[in-house]
Amino acid sequence: VVLEEREEGLLLRSKKDKRLTWDETFKDMARERENWSDFDATVADGLDKEPW
Repeated sequence: VVLEEREEGLLLRSKKDKRLTWDETFKDMARERENWSDFDATVADGLDKEPW
């Protein structure tokens, strides 16, 4: 455990970063062979053109 002093207070966090790298994430997703075809429709929904 790592203790960091911050302006807002003390922060406790894990010493190790347990997140996967992008490469590990890609390999894990490829290994699962999930069907992502449902997302094809969302790509063409036009939301990227909406002003946020």
